[in-house]
Amino acid sequence: MRFISRYCGVDPQSDGFVDLTPQIQEVVDEAGIHAGRVTVSSTRPDCFLLINENESGLRKDFARLWQRSFAEVQSGPGIAHSSVVLPIIKGTLWTGAWQRVLAFVTDKHTSTEGVVIQAWGIDPE
Repeated sequence: MRFISRYCGVDPQSDGFVDLTPQIQEVVDEAGIHAGRVTVSSTRPDCFLLINENESGLRKDFARLWQRSFAEVQSGPGIAHSSVVLPIIKGTLWTGAWQRVLAFVTDKHTSTEGVVIQAWGIDPE
């Protein structure tokens, strides 16, 4: 069994989004995990995680929806979360063809704290 834990800073684009997928895959690669799970958890109250396409229209729609519906309560029930869990199969994050792990930061003027990536599983042997 292998386990790795890494901190990843969040530096959002102008629309508030960060694609975390490459950093998550790097952690899986570094650990040499062939099969297992990875958990990504936000370390800041204004950073929410979602798994979806990294498409500009979707990002704009989500940001507008957030502003209109959820900004007051600082949560997006069923839409965005403080953590996500993904399977690792054959050393690769198992997502849909176009899916990415995205962080959405609602206050881009706070610290660059970000997320913790923890992966655990078995190696190929």
